[in-house]
Amino acid sequence: MKSTFFKILFYLKKNTPKPDGSIPVMCRISIDEGLHNSVVK
Repeated sequence: MKSTFFKILFYLKKNTPKPDGSIPVMCRISIDEGLHNSVVK
């Protein structure tokens, strides 16, 4: 039986604030050595 590695990481992208003062929240998802980055609104 093969086990699956799964990890979710949320972080703030502080170096790119928007004009209204908000900061994007980023999400990094790792599944079995694969990696996917996305922006959470």
